[in-house]
Amino acid sequence: MAAPEFSTFDALLAHVHALYEAGQYAEALATAAREGVYFPQNSGLLTLVRAMLAAKAGDTEAALKLLDETLEGGYWPGEAHWADADFDSVRELPQFAALQARSQAMGQAAQEAARPEVLTVLPGGEADAHPLLIALHGNNSSVRWHNTHWRTAPLAGWLLAMPQSSQVASLDSEGNPGYVWDDVPTARREVIAAHAAQTGGYPVQAGRVVLGGFSRGAEMVVQLALAGDVPARGVIAVCPGGPLSRETDRWAPIIAQGQARQRRDRDLRFHVIVGRQDTFAPAGEKLAEMLRAAGFPCTFEAHEAMGHDYPSDFRDRLGDLLAAVTG
Repeated sequence: MAAPEFSTFDALLAHVHALYEAGQYAEALATAAREGVYFPQNSGLLTLVRAMLAAKAGDTEAALKLLDETLEGGYWPGEAHWADADFDSVRELPQFAALQARSQAMGQAAQEAARPEVLTVLPGGEADAHPLLIALHGNNSSVRWHNTHWRTAPLAGWLLAMPQSSQVASLDSEGNPGYVWDDVPTARREVIAAHAAQTGGYPVQAGRVVLGGFSRGAEMVVQLALAGDVPARGVIAVCPGGPLSRETDRWAPIIAQGQARQRRDRDLRFHVIVGRQDTFAPAGEKLAEMLRAAGFPCTFEAHEAMGHDYPSDFRDRLGDLLAAVTG
């Protein structure tokens, strides 16, 4: 077998996408098929990508066959994939409708089996009580993908709790369920329950609770803190993104609600991080401006070369960020 051309699956996907953008669908399809054998753990997503490329190229038979292989392998596409314009050439075919129905049934079964979970990591040391960090994953993801970025909190003496949403929306690149926070009342209940479980099961320092999150999870923790659903002292929002970031005016009543609580109860602090290459970056900066205008202490951090991601030094600086947002 020849040596792989790409060192990571992400590099392969990026190259396939570049070929797609250049209109070289046949070459993109051939590259995905040839190089995909080196990434068996990503075979479900890659077969789906090949199906989309075949449909885009007008090869109806191949597109339907690859979609069938995708489902047979246990990988079910999310609704966004089924609605993608790349499938327009096969969308009206009865075989396509039957495949979509199979996929939806698989997704429904996964949703019925899903339950909220919480990863808890205890700090070392003999302290009587510890500060608490509750960190939320981004949408279409899981604690599995995000915990590495927050796992340094216990090294700084913090109890770490990472709730995983029960809302299944898709599968990730390795065929594991991807979870979302889109149903806000459900998300709120699950995070409140996670907080109650931590404070009920472990000694937590009063007044030293921080909420952290990435992307849609970052939007959620800002909402929860402003509403007072969780008695947070600080918030770390990394690349906030989601419906409120698409319509930043919707933050106004939420911030006003928090402003009233701020005057009565406590000094809530925020730290917002964005990557300038992220489409949500202007919305994140606008959120920081709105928080400051409402009287909230809010620091803002922008990384010029970063997209929708964590800063490369985030793990190393997390202890300092936690100290900063708790005053």
